[in-house]
Amino acid sequence: MKILINDSDKLTNSLTIITRRSKEPLDKCKVCEAPAIHSNFGVICCSPCKMFFKRNAELKQVGHFICGFGDKCEVNMNNRRICSSCRLTKCFASGMKIELIRGSRSKKNSKKRQKKNTITKFNLPTINDQSQKSSTFNLLQFNQSILTIEQWNILSYLFNCFDEQKQFSLINQFISEQNSLPYKFRFKCASVRQLISLLTSKTQSLFEKNHDFYSLCTRDRSILLHRIMKYIAVINLSYIVQQTHIINYPSFNKILENLFGKTATLINKQAFTLINNFDVGFLKLAFTIICFSTIDYVIYENISGANFISVKRIMEIQDLYIELTWRYLVYEYSEQKAIVHFSSFIRFIFAVHNAIILMQNEEVFTSMIHSTIEQIEKTLPICI
Repeated sequence: MKILINDSDKLTNSLTIITRRSKEPLDKCKVCEAPAIHSNFGVICCSPCKMFFKRNAELKQVGHFICGFGDKCEVNMNNRRICSSCRLTKCFASGMKIELIRGSRSKKNSKKRQKKNTITKFNLPTINDQSQKSSTFNLLQFNQSILTIEQWNILSYLFNCFDEQKQFSLINQFISEQNSLPYKFRFKCASVRQLISLLTSKTQSLFEKNHDFYSLCTRDRSILLHRIMKYIAVINLSYIVQQTHIINYPSFNKILENLFGKTATLINKQAFTLINNFDVGFLKLAFTIICFSTIDYVIYENISGANFISVKRIMEIQDLYIELTWRYLVYEYSEQKAIVHFSSFIRFIFAVHNAIILMQNEEVFTSMIHSTIEQIEKTLPICI
């Protein structure tokens, strides 16, 4: 009897081991390299890529998606939402097969498209009817892909203005260096301060690579830099530390509290959470919008009272980027989700603003901002 019980225990233990192992990720998604467990449509992939392929696989045959970057987009778990065309292409290239999608769903989608096309054919308004409605409504009604070739080109160079990968590398290198040190020497105030200053300096490319910023006179560029650099710095830090998970290190959090104050750090953590709602494409466009923002609620600096010379030109640039961001969101998601994105971003900006007010008198924060502004102004040519 003892032998049988032992065998039973062994069998139970072996079953437990098998169950636990089955819950561990077996591989990476062949499309975006996110952790993946199951094989879907012939390829190991994550759930988001599975649903993306399931929704959009048949659209490839009708040329619904168009890449604005020459069909050379990199697809990974951080940017997989930016280009649907390249993501779908990679799905097929990795071995996903349409025929493995259930036939009933395929027929159902086909019937829905036929019904939609029939309704559209008989219910399109006349030109006179269209003129009575807003231009945004008309664009959305007839075509969700409302980005022109020129706008795709603008998106391409704006996305290149902000290189988050270099900052990710800096964080990873910093963490490796800290882990190699004895525990009591890790995450010291001086090293963390140097890291944050370095991350902030990397935002210079937002201004140095932007043609519209170059087109402004020297005075207007200086006013903008002094007004919005603090917002750029906090938003950039929020995104980078959240994506690299360095915020999960208690020692790092403790240093942030010492540098910027406990309350400000707590508010920043709220901003860190909110920023998870945005994909990297939207965030890069949001950075660009903020770069030309003329508002400044923080009135503790002398520069706040300065007046712009070419305020009309700045407003035109604002309109250009806001419209471009709206079109990008509608193209990538939907009109409703575009509204949600903008609403969430406004809440996020308020959280950032509250943190800035608390950090305004912190010497570390102000010196870091002023140092970055000086570096940017030295690299930009004088323009009257």
